Amino acid sequence: MKSKFKRYSRNIFLTALFVSPLIFFTNVTRNPYLIQERVYQVLVSLALIFFYLQAKEKNKLYLPSTFLDKPLLLFLAVTVLSVAVSLVRFNDYSGAITGYAGRRMLMFILCGIITFYITAGISSDRDYFKKIIYALVGAATVASFYAIMQFMKMDFIWPQSVDPYGQRSISTFGNPNFLSSFLLIAIFWIIGKIYTSSQKIKNSSLRWYFLLVINLAGLAITMTRSTYAGLAAGIGIVAYYLIRKSSKKVKKPLIIFVILMISIGGLFSSVSEQFRKRAVSFFSIEKMGSALTQRMMIWESSYNMFKETPVIGRGWGNFEIFYPIYQGQIVEKEGYKNLRTHANNSHNIVLELLTQVGILGTGIYIFLVLVFVKYAFALYSTAKDEDKIWVVIFSVAGRSFWIDNILNVSMFFPMPAIAFWVNAGLFAGLGRKYSSKKYLTVNLKRFYKFGFVILLAAVSGVIYFNGKYFFSAVHFFKGFKYSRQGRLEPARKELKKAHSIYSLNVDNNYELGNVYARLNGSEENSKKAVWAYKEALRANPGYDEIYFNLGILYLRTGRTEKAKEYLKRTVEINPLASGAVRTLGDIAGSENNLEEALRYYSKAYSLNPTDEKLITNYGYYYQQTGDLQKAASFYVKALKYNSSYKPALNNLRNITGKVSGNLSGNLSGKNLEPGIRQETETLFKEIAAYIQKGNWPGALRKVDKILTLDPSNLKAMLYAGNIHYKLGSPQKAKQYYKIILGIDPDNKTARTNMQVIEQKP
Repeated sequence: MKSKFKRYSRNIFLTALFVSPLIFFTNVTRNPYLIQERVYQVLVSLALIFFYLQAKEKNKLYLPSTFLDKPLLLFLAVTVLSVAVSLVRFNDYSGAITGYAGRRMLMFILCGIITFYITAGISSDRDYFKKIIYALVGAATVASFYAIMQFMKMDFIWPQSVDPYGQRSISTFGNPNFLSSFLLIAIFWIIGKIYTSSQKIKNSSLRWYFLLVINLAGLAITMTRSTYAGLAAGIGIVAYYLIRKSSKKVKKPLIIFVILMISIGGLFSSVSEQFRKRAVSFFSIEKMGSALTQRMMIWESSYNMFKETPVIGRGWGNFEIFYPIYQGQIVEKEGYKNLRTHANNSHNIVLELLTQVGILGTGIYIFLVLVFVKYAFALYSTAKDEDKIWVVIFSVAGRSFWIDNILNVSMFFPMPAIAFWVNAGLFAGLGRKYSSKKYLTVNLKRFYKFGFVILLAAVSGVIYFNGKYFFSAVHFFKGFKYSRQGRLEPARKELKKAHSIYSLNVDNNYELGNVYARLNGSEENSKKAVWAYKEALRANPGYDEIYFNLGILYLRTGRTEKAKEYLKRTVEINPLASGAVRTLGDIAGSENNLEEALRYYSKAYSLNPTDEKLITNYGYYYQQTGDLQKAASFYVKALKYNSSYKPALNNLRNITGKVSGNLSGNLSGKNLEPGIRQETETLFKEIAAYIQKGNWPGALRKVDKILTLDPSNLKAMLYAGNIHYKLGSPQKAKQYYKIILGIDPDNKTARTNMQVIEQKP
């Protein structure tokens, strides 16, 4: 009976390793890889049940003892503590912390710690040691083959193109960065099999070389530069360890491997421009362009977040909740404005740890890494025969993964994370072979049934949660698609169902609020929209879009103070939200607070300087203050973008007195200061002199100066049009003639000049 339960437990775990990374449905959930984690967590939980059942015969539970026990369990304790502290410190964010930290903690325990210990335990069985390698390498090879097919536009599974990253194939992983890190581990294992494959079995190593080619090609297609760096560093370490044997058996695989890397890289360089560009940028910071700049913005935001909670961080898994606030503080810096993002990770393992578990947790994690590296040296001197090779392979694969994560996020996502922890588990299992203490024995005695009930309850909870999360995601995606199709009532039903199953999905709740806001303008639907948006903020308070929509809803229902509160929060999180800034300006204007209105509009105009409606409103608020010169300048700017925009035309005609067509059409009759009027007259004389000499650029500079002093001066505009035409810019000339005709439709000169330009081929 015991052996049967043991077999069930191990085979379920192997199934989880092989099947989970390959499950990928593009039309079931919005994030296809969400299903992979659900499947893996459920299968691993079931494996734990059978693992416990095998202890019934002796009423003893044998837990594998490993070299990472203390640092790993200490780090787990700190992650739990960080979440507890975060819940107390940021109690207003309790819903979001419960959701994000809870999900990330569950992933760390099941995809990390439990995966590590299961692997460390069963890998002492040589048969299962091989099966684990076969399972993960098999999944990597299938994923690599599918990636190659996607790259060649020969997708044999999905009828639609699945290429959100251009030619960077995602295979079944949903993200090339996740696939690359998974393949990184598999490639090192394949190298290990090449070195240890039996010479008695004909073509054994040849088959592993074939798998190596497929997986290297799969890795090349991901075009993940950080993983390339990890692979290169790892190969260097392997060479350092093994080349000292100075035998052909050791040197030959390394030489072949390097030749394969160069050949595959050369092949993809010849057929993919995207690969060439990313490969070149690997050696040039300048070539990385906006990708590096965005990373720098994320890193700076992360560092600022860490500085405020340096000891214990913001709580394990909570990065995404707090990040937008810190991004908002720096996003207006030069170079960052167009790179704002909803980052869910720091894109750097050290900053990721510092922000979430602070100096305390980061210090323990660094201690874990040092223990890992030190143990590799100790075990290498103790291990015998081919075990030495596996010590090198497993330790180097782990170090390469960490190097990859200096610029990657794969350590914190389930599928690449299980590859890392299985690798660490195999390393620990190999070490147990040479350790005097292989197990920690737990004597169950009369507590066996009680322990089983506790475990069964925990596993049931994991399965229940994963089921809820999955079915909620399915209903959300259906509702999301209905919403995009304009089918609002079916969308409402699906999104409401998703919320009833699992209420902490920010995307679902946000979309539900949008649907209620779009259904009709009834008071009931407006209230429901407010409720849904607040549910979204309970799930994640870092989305500026949600605050903005709430602000607009409150504004529509006459709750101005509430509207201002949410709109200001929008701008605090995202200073580039021009719609919120502009709306705050309009509210201030409606309250006759013109100084504040102009301050908001100045910001809105800097964010969106080509919106004729915004520019016209900006001019109107200046007109309200009596600054007609400034107002006219903005009306003219608006007309340059849309010469037929009636509000700007009407306002400009009004302030220049050009209502009847008989007046001057400039500000001279509308409070233009005498000194400025005299200066414009002098400038006109200088323009005439420049024109007489044929100095058109000099004349244009004088015209521009007049239009700065008197923006609606029709005479100066006519000069500007004529000079631009002379300088070979007929489109700019037409722009001025159109504005003149908008203000003064009877201006014959402008109309004649327009006709000349339009008739000219």
